[in-house]
Amino acid sequence: QVTVCDGGVREKPESEKEAREFLESYRQGKPATFMNGMVVHNTATGRRVSSINSSKVQWKEFPDEVIDSLVKKGEIFTCSGGVTVEDENLQKYRQSLEGTLESVQGLPVKSLSMLLSRAEAVTHV
Repeated sequence: QVTVCDGGVREKPESEKEAREFLESYRQGKPATFMNGMVVHNTATGRRVSSINSSKVQWKEFPDEVIDSLVKKGEIFTCSGGVTVEDENLQKYRQSLEGTLESVQGLPVKSLSMLLSRAEAVTHV
């Protein structure tokens, strides 16, 4: 998964400074688009299918305390774009979500299920 915001691609923040910069841009209302690429390959049949899935999130302005809390918890350093949308302190500032929360979190299950079906990799999900 990668995150696109303000014309750039963001992966996991590599420092506290970078994490704070990411969060500051979200606080300023810049939307973040979370992109997921998936490939399913059925080794028995050789059939391969793929998809790209995206979801966009935009936040209202949030206080410094939210940024400080997210940095202190540390989970954002393991997340694309340096944000955990499910965080209880940040959730209440979410202004809009286009797409699915699962896609933002990194595994769009519905899309994966459709790929598995199209690849005839499983008979049920």
